[in-house]
Amino acid sequence: MKKFEIVDLIELIKINQKSVDILDGEQLKKWEIYFNLNSLIINNKKFFEEKSFFLLSKRKYSELNEEINKFFHQVHILNSDNQVNFDKLGTVIEKYEIINLKELVSSAFLILHEEAKDAMVFNIESIGIYDVKKIFDKASDRFYENKNIPEAAILEYDEAGRCLILARYTACGFHSLRSLEIMIKHYLNKFGKGTENLKSWYDYVKALSDLQKDDNASGQYKPSKKVSSMIDRLREIDRNPLMHPEDNLNLDSADSLFSLCWITLTEMARDLRDREDDQSKQLIVVTS
Repeated sequence: MKKFEIVDLIELIKINQKSVDILDGEQLKKWEIYFNLNSLIINNKKFFEEKSFFLLSKRKYSELNEEINKFFHQVHILNSDNQVNFDKLGTVIEKYEIINLKELVSSAFLILHEEAKDAMVFNIESIGIYDVKKIFDKASDRFYENKNIPEAAILEYDEAGRCLILARYTACGFHSLRSLEIMIKHYLNKFGKGTENLKSWYDYVKALSDLQKDDNASGQYKPSKKVSSMIDRLREIDRNPLMHPEDNLNLDSADSLFSLCWITLTEMARDLRDREDDQSKQLIVVTS
């Protein structure tokens, strides 16, 4: 899914129409043509960059950009090094010299106009206190303790935020839990517990409990009982029911799960930070 930049489209339409009007003149100075058509190139490149919609227009404007550059060289606006010949910009170009160029610019604009008719642009309404743009772009910005959160968990949480804003509430729950599961595995690995053979959230909770009871575990710092309780609560009340197709989330339940996963992720990241601090203190004592 790509975000539709409607302001960039408006700017492209404005400069495209202006270029058509200018090319309709009888006698034009080269500087008028250069600055307007060069602006057209900049604007359409910006609008179509990395976009997978308006494919016909994208291809047409790419071809148009090539033709504009060829024209700039033919009338000596650009030299062989693609530098502007500023001493030539004051000279006049006759109408017959720009007929073909005007048709190309008009044709590209017509194709964009037709494709824009089928564009599906939606207005996303605000949800509660959330800033729509921030949650859609990067929900994981709400993590203050993100140093110890894996990138994969952050990406999943970002996707959960988009699903919440787009009213895909059950999908929001799935991505929130996927983000948390990635973090749980990371958390266990940091305490020296491999997760390859752990198949369920029950296994994760049990592994955490075993680490807490292990008197032979290396180091003094052990996994937080608060963390394991939070994960166990999510497992029983939220995660397990959601795995059944009969269970669907609404706005309230999705938002709650979205926030609970954030709180649990943050708690684990904070606990890993405290563990690192504890290890640093032990190292200082040993080296002293």
